[in-house]
Amino acid sequence: MPGFEVGTRVKYIDHGGRYARTSNQQFAAAVKIGGRAGLEVARSKAPNKTGALAASIYMRAQGHNVAIIGSGSPYAERTELGGKSYPITGNMKFFWEKEGRMFGRPYPNKVTHPRTKARPYLRPGLVAAEEAIIAYLKAVL
Repeated sequence: MPGFEVGTRVKYIDHGGRYARTSNQQFAAAVKIGGRAGLEVARSKAPNKTGALAASIYMRAQGHNVAIIGSGSPYAERTELGGKSYPITGNMKFFWEKEGRMFGRPYPNKVTHPRTKARPYLRPGLVAAEEAIIAYLKAVL
């Protein structure tokens, strides 16, 4: 699937059997609840020009300790991380050349497109998911 994904893993260290009573199902529930919270934050922070980017955001749980929030949009990574600057080449015509007032011969131009500014939406969703997972596990433990 084209797009971009970010994920978090629930890591825990069992200090003397403290987490022995916590089952994998409880960790899986924490990941799903936290992932849903992160999904809502990511959808609310996504740029909403046409709504296609927000509609393409998904959350999936992998195992009992990994939550992945991603977008299937082809421009998801460029929106999240920002784009690179690139040259726009071609023959540029000014308005006076279009009117027939030519002051010489046309010349090739090289204009550099400014880079696209990063507008993160998945990473804030991931932070919200991590906070929700921690809050759920604190309530359970």
